[in-house]
Amino acid sequence: MHLLFVVEAVFAIKERGVIATGKLADPDHARFYIGDPVEVHRHDGSVVHTVITGFPMGMMKVGMAEVLLRGVGKSDVKPGDEVWVSHTSG
Repeated sequence: MHLLFVVEAVFAIKERGVIATGKLADPDHARFYIGDPVEVHRHDGSVVHTVITGFPMGMMKVGMAEVLLRGVGKSDVKPGDEVWVSHTSG
């Protein structure tokens, strides 16, 4: 498991899910794919388990991560939380 990014912003898109964005912890070695399980490590010490279900089109910037997460609400992911990838499938 490795740190992908610290959440900088969270957006909810009706009928699509939650997008978490942030600067990649290690942009030269970051690899993550649709279907990868991730963990959101919250400030209170709790962990939210979810899956990457997409990448918003037109939003990607060099060194940034922007991922659509399955089964979480906007209140489940806050700025400052950490997104860790459990493993990569590619």
